[in-house]
Amino acid sequence: GVGQRLFSGFSLKIQHSGGKVSSFYSVDYSHDTGTGTWISISTDMALPTEYQSKPLKLGYGIKREWKSVYSLSTSSLITSSGGPSDGSACQSDQLPLSYFDGSNADVTSVGSSVTCTAMGGCTIMGGPYDPNAALLSSELFEDDVTLTISFLDRPMFGTGYQAGIWLFFVPADAALATVADLPQSDGAFRDLCVATVGDKVHATIDHTWLASSFLNADGSSVDQSSSESWKNTNGYMRLQRKSGIVQAFVSPDGNSWNPVGAPKTLPLAMASAPLRLGFRVQKNWAPEYKFHIMTRVDTSEVIL
Repeated sequence: GVGQRLFSGFSLKIQHSGGKVSSFYSVDYSHDTGTGTWISISTDMALPTEYQSKPLKLGYGIKREWKSVYSLSTSSLITSSGGPSDGSACQSDQLPLSYFDGSNADVTSVGSSVTCTAMGGCTIMGGPYDPNAALLSSELFEDDVTLTISFLDRPMFGTGYQAGIWLFFVPADAALATVADLPQSDGAFRDLCVATVGDKVHATIDHTWLASSFLNADGSSVDQSSSESWKNTNGYMRLQRKSGIVQAFVSPDGNSWNPVGAPKTLPLAMASAPLRLGFRVQKNWAPEYKFHIMTRVDTSEVIL
């Protein structure tokens, strides 16, 4: 069976069983709990004999309905009693899980909010007078580490500049153990970070403005900026420390990565020291904000 869940909450499923194909939809299915009500779309259809047990490929496509542009965010689930024909194990879910899953970070929960699950990723919401929503890892990370987020949904509010997400590394200090310890001032927040990178987009302009701030070898902060000629509504951002050097990247597709500023060598005391990591919203005077992201943390391998 193949299930495809749109992040608006609607799910579709096609099933091949006993030589027949069945199709269903659900308005309440949850990947996290595996529960929901499936409603049949049509009667079961018997396949031709030669396809009833033959290996099949699967996937999905878009029916444009004369639309000039479209944007869909989905989560896929594949189950099989037979497994792939190459003999490899059939995974119950083909998507990588979100690193932040609701159990391993402190999050903003008053006014603005951050909620995370392994299957669904993180949803970040808030208004213009709410605190800057943030997430801070419970775990400490030494040596090489990479934090990557991918945008699944980023709706626009109003007609001007939109709120942005900033990835960050901060020292493993007892005074920085919860999101309440992070400054509300954007400038004070950046001054606190060992490294941080964030973006800003406009409701009506296909462009992305990016900025990074890294702690330099002499202890000063270095601010850098760049821009992209596409709007980061379904792209990626990455912040990494490798061999004592910090660098930030942005990508439209998760394959080609562009640097946000030049790499910087950290002070020796921070080259491999324990860090906490996370993300924080910078509101940019937007009327409100909502982000839906997946998160990934790599420690054994720094990708770039």
